[in-house]
Order: sequence, then structure tokens, then C-alpha cells
Amino acid sequence: MGGLIEPIVQSWPSLKLVTCDIDQGNHSYLRKTYPNGKHFLVDVTSNKFETVVQHCSTEYDLAVCNPPFCWSKNKPYYRSLFSETQLANYAGHERIRLEVIFALQNIRLIGPTKTLIIILPELIVKGTVFRQFREYLVKNHAVDKIMKIEPNSFKGTEAQTYAISILKAKKQNKNIEKIDIDGTKEKISPQEFISGYKTPNIISNQKVDIFRGNWTGKKCNQSEFPTFHTTSFRKHNTDIIDLNMSSSPSIHPKLDSLDSSKIAREGDILIARVGSRTIGKIAFIEKGRCIISDCIIAVRFPNKFYARQFYKRYKYNIQTRLKEIGKGTCAKYLTHNDVNALVAEFTALDLSKTNDA
Repeated sequence: MGGLIEPIVQSWPSLKLVTCDIDQGNHSYLRKTYPNGKHFLVDVTSNKFETVVQHCSTEYDLAVCNPPFCWSKNKPYYRSLFSETQLANYAGHERIRLEVIFALQNIRLIGPTKTLIIILPELIVKGTVFRQFREYLVKNHAVDKIMKIEPNSFKGTEAQTYAISILKAKKQNKNIEKIDIDGTKEKISPQEFISGYKTPNIISNQKVDIFRGNWTGKKCNQSEFPTFHTTSFRKHNTDIIDLNMSSSPSIHPKLDSLDSSKIAREGDILIARVGSRTIGKIAFIEKGRCIISDCIIAVRFPNKFYARQFYKRYKYNIQTRLKEIGKGTCAKYLTHNDVNALVAEFTALDLSKTNDA
């Protein structure tokens, strides 16, 4: 609680402090710790936030925000916020990320040329689906810095995160400073930021084959051949799977007599397609081959090197997104189109500097 506030107060003890928190415990802690501040128990994403706007000056010098990383149904209040900005197209979406709402609300509270520092996941900073949001920031304000944060710095968040420094109402007219975890700095253009600062790379130009198995789980269990079903995820000690070690028939010559389009091979990424407890489970085949069940979707890049590179970089991000987009109320499931769209989204990110495969 107050993790983002404490270092700021230590640097500027006499600052005028205003906080907003939805949690009663956090709210009470902030009131007790900073008695001279103004503290609101409010959901920043609700229309009750308008009371905060009315009671607070909109000339604050700095806003610091660590929003929840999640999707939400696009409510009428959100649509009204979008209609007042150049994000009107978002008003037609069924769902929206709450990080976008928090950014808009915080920008409202700071004065012209003042600063918002907001923590955002890689999906918002680089994902294709949020290109319009980044374009809005560049055309209406100025993105000053993009600071990559050490992985797992925030409890319960495995996604790569960034601290973005934004100047209000100052149209972008200079390059953006990008700061890596080790302090390395480089400049990127506003257009590179809008595009997710991707550069031409072999991964994003590769044709990806995505296919689903057609054997039932029962048939897999009864087969003499090496198979992979949703229950197989927990049978392996690691998600990097060597089928030659765990199943000696994985190089069985009779596999060649079967429908090769349903046989996963080394370099393939396997995704659980159905099951509330298994949605989000993924694995990478390092060696060997196996038949996949109809509950598994395989993703195949033309080259194993690029497949491993993609998997290592985006494993946790993909797992998080798979859980978010699962359909159904009881038995969650994913469609081929869901996986295809997700893979397309992440292959659009900049992988040009990955060299750990």
C-alpha cells in the first residue's frame, strides 16, 4: 500500500497529495499515513469519479497510477469518456482494458504540460489492438519516456510491465526515450511507438500454421502411439517437452502412416483448447512427435529456432490472455480464430533483439 506514493513524498515532503482507492483498507491506511492529504474512497472507473474531478483542481503537476491489468465490459460511462476524445471507435467495442480508462481519468486531473506516470502491461505498450490508444497519446499529448520494469515487480502480474511518462496536451514533436531494465537508453520515433516500436524481423514475416487435433481423449489413452491430451500437461515436469525421453514410441515409424496434419512435432507450441482448469496451459515440444487430441491446438512456425524464441518471450503473456479470452460459463473453451488472433497479435511485437534461443 502506498508503494508508488512513498518515494514521491520523501522527495517532496510539502507536496499537496490526493489519492483515490477502491479498497477500504488501503484508503484507511493512506488517510492515517498522510493525514494532510485529500483521500477519496472511489472506483476510478465509475461515474462517481466525476465527484473527484469536481472537488479537485485540474492543475496538479504529477499523477502516478498503477491500474488493474484486466479487461472489462465496455460500460456506458466508458463510452462517454471515449466520445469526448479521439478514441470514439472504442465506444463500439464490447470490452475494453481498464488501463485505458485509468489513463484517461488521470490525464483529466493534471494541468497542461504536466506529467502522468502510469504502469502499463506490454499488451498496451506494444499490442496491435491498442495501436489507436498509442496514436491518441502521441497526437494529443507527448510520450516522454518508456521505462521497462523488472519482471515480477508487481505481485500477481507475470506480464512484462512498463512505466510510461506522458506530458498532457503537448503534441508529440520529439523522439521518445526508451530505457531498458539495465539502464540502457535509446530513442524511438513517435511512429515507432504507435506501431509497438516493431522493426522488420523474421518472426513477424513467417507464415504460422495453426491446427487442432481430431482424436478424442479416450482414443488417445487407448492408442499405442505417443499422444498429447489436456491431461498430458500435468504429466510433464516442465513445459519444454522432450517426447523422446518421456515416451519411447515418439519416433515410432508407424506415425508416418497417419494423418501428418494432426501430428505435433518438435518446434510446435501446444495450447489447451477446452477445460476451465486447463485454459491457459501451453507447452513447447523440444524433441519428438505425438498425436494431439481434439482438445489441443498446435501452433507451428516454419522454423524451430523462431518458434522457441517466440515461446520464451511471450509464454506468460499468452497464458494470461488465453485465460481472459476463454468463452463459456462452465466449461471454458477457445476457438481456432481466438488462437489465430492471439498469435497474430504477439508475432507483431518486436522480436528482433531476442537472442536467447
